[in-house]
Amino acid sequence: MRLNLQQKTLNVGVNDYPPFILLYGNELCRQQQQHQKCRPDGIESRLLEIFEFYFNFTSNLKPYAGRYGRLANGSWNGIVHGLLKGDIDLGLGGVTLRNDRVHVVNYLHPHWDDRFSFATTPIKSEHNIEQFLHPFSFNVWLALLLSFIMFYLFDRLMSMTITRRNRYHCHHKHCVWIALRLLFRQPYQWKIGMKKVATFQSQRIIIGIWLLITVVLTSIYSGCIQSELTVPDSNAIDSIDKLVDACESKRITLISTEKDFSFFRRFVRKETTSLENCFEEILMQKIGIEILVEKTMQSNTDENGKYRSQRQQQKIIGTFVSRERARFLQHCFGTESLYLPPIKYESTFFPLWIAIPTSPKTFYYQSEFNKVVSKMITSGIIKYWGKHILMNVKLIYYQHKSLKITEQFDNDNSNDMIILKMTMHHMHIP
Repeated sequence: MRLNLQQKTLNVGVNDYPPFILLYGNELCRQQQQHQKCRPDGIESRLLEIFEFYFNFTSNLKPYAGRYGRLANGSWNGIVHGLLKGDIDLGLGGVTLRNDRVHVVNYLHPHWDDRFSFATTPIKSEHNIEQFLHPFSFNVWLALLLSFIMFYLFDRLMSMTITRRNRYHCHHKHCVWIALRLLFRQPYQWKIGMKKVATFQSQRIIIGIWLLITVVLTSIYSGCIQSELTVPDSNAIDSIDKLVDACESKRITLISTEKDFSFFRRFVRKETTSLENCFEEILMQKIGIEILVEKTMQSNTDENGKYRSQRQQQKIIGTFVSRERARFLQHCFGTESLYLPPIKYESTFFPLWIAIPTSPKTFYYQSEFNKVVSKMITSGIIKYWGKHILMNVKLIYYQHKSLKITEQFDNDNSNDMIILKMTMHHMHIP
């Protein structure tokens, strides 16, 4: 038989942690939130609505100002403190399963898996003229230069061994020109007027050998240069080892809580003095990612709103963050707002399991609620909610971006026709 709580009111502690809880999703909610007229959005908010409908109860939301629960001086604070005291029955906002919390409060089944990683300001790759020399080493370029010198000397040698009449027409002095055209895969003439070019057998043998060499050289060069221009070398910090190197070389400033930075030092097993110079302390973890995005938006444009090149941008800033929070901000402010390393072992500190904590004093429906959570996970609805929320914020971002472009066009007083070329890059189609 289904559990029926008969419109009982459960107190629910919440923290703003997108995409799990979005307390201030829009301006109307911001005005009506305190009167319970507007519910927050998010994965766990939608899961709470399913609980309310299925078990017939109502909820009273209590914000906890970003405090989740930390043991300090022998006592807990935040949501964990409210659960232990009995002030709230459930806790929402992307609460993670931790060993110290599991011993004092209960949890429903984990409904989301996350990773604790890091994010930095974007490092854009720029093309330079030196890339056209990268496919070959210095020895290869030197060998090419020596080859053309040898072709020139060969022409001079041939001119000294033939008659004055042939030297007058100069039809034998074409080895350098033929070799250069073959190197660039261009055709050349075997005849100039009625006279043949490279009439001597030795010239034809040398040109034939050079033709085989150029086929190999040009194939290697074209393949390498195309791949390098398509996927240029990146200076992005995409692993924990590179993050440590950037800290030691003072290329990056890490804004983090003291607790997270202490964990980072222990994790990489480095002395305090080698990493201390890149550390800037903040009070809460979520402040770090917000500062990072703000600094990125400021550094990408100058005072006149024009794009600033990578060389003019400020020092790299990094912070420790969960991937889901960082991905949400990327959808809110665009992929250029921050750099998130790819999902791999080298860029992850440890996995995070997101679950709803419950009060051991006032919540007695653990098994019933767990059945609903299990069904929502196996059906894929929770994953669908996560994608739907990200698509919504991404749509809002592009609507806001299009409005800014329209305003710029409306404020332009010139009479020239403006043609806006939309490409796949503007659409951000993966």
